[in-house]
Amino acid sequence: MKYDYIIVGAGSAGCVIANRLSEDPSNEVLLLEAGGSDRRFFIQMPIGYGVTYHQKAVNWMYMTEPSPDADNKPSYWPRGKVMGGSSSINAMVYVRGNPKDLTSGLRQETQAGLTVMFCLILKKWSLGRMVLMTIEAAMDL
Repeated sequence: MKYDYIIVGAGSAGCVIANRLSEDPSNEVLLLEAGGSDRRFFIQMPIGYGVTYHQKAVNWMYMTEPSPDADNKPSYWPRGKVMGGSSSINAMVYVRGNPKDLTSGLRQETQAGLTVMFCLILKKWSLGRMVLMTIEAAMDL
């Protein structure tokens, strides 16, 4: 079978992109996920994070490189290996982004063209379109 779009990772962003692309019936979209279903008791229950935090079946359980800011020790970095990605194993915690992060932090770390485009897209389009356009903008650099 041929696909118009192949999306690797069924985390929050991957699912949004796949959903938006599949709204057009002429698009053939393949969404790949290394993990399994998120229909698990400890994923559906917010306090279950204590179990999924150390469960290889749903968590990649990454370790960072040692950092001088952490006494040259690595840090544990849980990342979701399941439909929904890390959003499925984060105890249903939601943190709203700070608009200042888009105007100050990104401007310092990226090229001006991408920063300006990112901010304009954020104001004009929904999340799905923003993610698609941001990826497209990054590919043009």
